[in-house]
Amino acid sequence: MDIKDKDKIIEKLKTRDRVVLIGNSHSVLNIGIKRMEREYFTIGCNRILYYMSPNAVLYSDRQPYWQMLGRIRANQCVNIFSRTIFDKSAKCRSEPAAPAFDGEYIGIDITTDGRIERPRFDFGEVFLSGPSVALLMIQVAVAAGYRDIGMLGINYDYGDPKKTHFYGSGVCLGAFTPDITKVMKLMGVINGAAKGIGCNIVNLSSVRGVMDSVFKHTTIDGW
Repeated sequence: MDIKDKDKIIEKLKTRDRVVLIGNSHSVLNIGIKRMEREYFTIGCNRILYYMSPNAVLYSDRQPYWQMLGRIRANQCVNIFSRTIFDKSAKCRSEPAAPAFDGEYIGIDITTDGRIERPRFDFGEVFLSGPSVALLMIQVAVAAGYRDIGMLGINYDYGDPKKTHFYGSGVCLGAFTPDITKVMKLMGVINGAAKGIGCNIVNLSSVRGVMDSVFKHTTIDGW
C-alpha cells in the first residue's frame, strides 16, 4: 500500500533531529552501526540490507529491488520506492517492472527525462533524479523536515575495481559506474536549493574525494 498522506510520511521519516544517509561504498564498512542506531535516523539504499538495517531504505533501480526483495519483505525498515520500480513505461535498465508491492511503502515520483530543475523537496511533487540514488536520498531527507543531514558511504570512489562497494566489486552484482560529472552537477543544484531553506548537508565519510567539491567534510565526532 502506497502511503499518500504527507503528514503520515513525515511522521514515519522524521523521528530524530538529524539524519544520516548511507550509501553502498566500501567506506560503509567503517560505520559504527550501533552508534548510528542510537543517535540518528538512517536512510540507506540499494543493497544496504546485506550489511545493516537502516530505519528506511530507498530504491529507484529495479535491479537491486529484485535482488533484495526477500530481505525487503523480511525487514522492518520503512520502504521508499520510486515510480520507476513499478511503471512499465519507465526506462530502468533491463529488469522488468515489479508487480504491486504487498506491503506498506512510501512512493515517490521522479524525473526520468534528464531535465535539471530546482528541487521542490515536497512528497507531492516530482523529485529530481539522475545517475545516483543518493540524489533522491538527499531530497527525501529534506522533504521529511531534516535540516542537519550527514552522508556516509557515498563516495564514487572507483580506484580499486575490486573494492568499489562494501560487498566488493560492484560489477559482480550489477552496479554501474555513473557519470560523475553529471552527478556532481546535480548534487550542486540540490545542495544549493537545500541551503536556501536552511539545510546543512555534510560529508561524514572517511574517504575524501569528489564529494568534497560540493559538500563540507567533517567527522562524525565533529558534526
